[in-house]
Amino acid sequence: MSQIATARTAWDDASSPASARLARRFEHAWRAAGPARKPSARQFLAGDVNIEPGALLALLRAEIGLRWDAGDPLAPEEYQLAYPELTEEDYVALVYEDFCMREELRGSASVDDYLTRFSAVGSRLKRVLDIHELVGSGAGTSSTSYGSLGLDGATPKPAFPEASQTIAGFHLVEELGRGSFARVFLAKERNLADRPVALKVARTGSREPQTLAKLQHTHIVPVHSYQTDDLTSLHLLCMPYFGRVTLAHLLADPQSRLACSGHDLLEILDRLDPGAARHAGPSTGRASIAKRPHARAIAWWGARMAEALQHAHDRGVLHRDVKPSNVLITSDGMPMLLDFNLASEITFEETSKLGGTLDYMAPEHLEALAEGVDDGVEARSDLYSLGVLLHEALVGRRPFAPPTGVLSMSAALYQAAEMRREAKIQLRATNPEVPAAFDAVIAHCLAANPADRYETAAELAADLQAIADDMPLQVAREPIADRLISWGRRHRSRLMMATPIAAALIVAL
Repeated sequence: MSQIATARTAWDDASSPASARLARRFEHAWRAAGPARKPSARQFLAGDVNIEPGALLALLRAEIGLRWDAGDPLAPEEYQLAYPELTEEDYVALVYEDFCMREELRGSASVDDYLTRFSAVGSRLKRVLDIHELVGSGAGTSSTSYGSLGLDGATPKPAFPEASQTIAGFHLVEELGRGSFARVFLAKERNLADRPVALKVARTGSREPQTLAKLQHTHIVPVHSYQTDDLTSLHLLCMPYFGRVTLAHLLADPQSRLACSGHDLLEILDRLDPGAARHAGPSTGRASIAKRPHARAIAWWGARMAEALQHAHDRGVLHRDVKPSNVLITSDGMPMLLDFNLASEITFEETSKLGGTLDYMAPEHLEALAEGVDDGVEARSDLYSLGVLLHEALVGRRPFAPPTGVLSMSAALYQAAEMRREAKIQLRATNPEVPAAFDAVIAHCLAANPADRYETAAELAADLQAIADDMPLQVAREPIADRLISWGRRHRSRLMMATPIAAALIVAL
């Protein structure tokens, strides 16, 4: 049994109806007691011969919340000493409860500090905190105290550099973005005539440089070089600089909701990155986007992204985290896939690479993450994520609401998977301007069963290009009435010439 599956059993037992009722009675007794007479979980359970599985964990989780609310929290280590019968899964659950309370009541909690402090259960805790970041929390994503000391005097972690500093021959001009474990800078490469580059600085190494080295495609950001800095031990991934605007930036702009054409999208792009706009001359990308209506311009971008995914899949690489923030839109109007940090070879069994972004995951990806296995995550899972991205680009929102009313992370993942399997995707109900063919393509991408989706990214690219060019779909099928309307629109001139002739024949007959 996997670590996540084992933890799910322990946590689900603690969240059962019987355990939840017991925890509510404990909370009532705890609040009713005086400051010096607060009951402990062991005292509350004393004499109960029918203790439910998970009851002790349920009471301890409740006590952690009560103590944090009262401003008198106990460290998880104290619970471990007081209750030696706790299993490792129980202890991880208590540490996670403490993490959540700290994040909620103090505004932030350091993932690095918790992993250092509770290194004895580090692998299990890391997976729990990874899922926590994917699912999200009410207080915001867990933050990391960069360059800080770990708790209990642990070895200092290498501090990230700041803009205006120089590291390993790269002068950092400005920070372009950051995540929990890496930052990306616009930099000048001193050894090569100060050429502008995008420099990703990370504390730990990854498979991303090796993955990118295998991929040479117009719509995938390539890699220039990779090294580990001798002075700081930071990992440096150097890539060409193609601009600072991602599809997420563009979709977040208020004017994107009002865009009626590709030309409008290019105006937003130029406004978001004025420096790049000054150097943006005539290009195939800009010409292809400018002449199309909004939805067909999005389809053109989508076709290019699907072609990039096909290139990666042909080389045995899954992306696993297709989303707007991982799509760079260059000043030439070209989309380029970013961030293959979670990518893995299709034949490579490694559950630690199951991460991604919850809102864009396919149902089978969510279930694999909940169970800690790699079964079922395949190339068509990337196509599902691209379908979610295209839905968001067309109507300004994702097709699925986040999970609600759940008591455990695994339950949240399972609920999200079930919601995706049951959802009926109808783009035109939200935006009637979306072509019916696009509705059919998105529905095909978001089919609950992977076997019902596009078999390859190349098939998806062909259908998206057909939408961009106002041509018939090759794989997906739109309703017959819409197909007839589309056929009539494409052959309007011939129909206009044929109508008088047909009318004359009818009169003659």
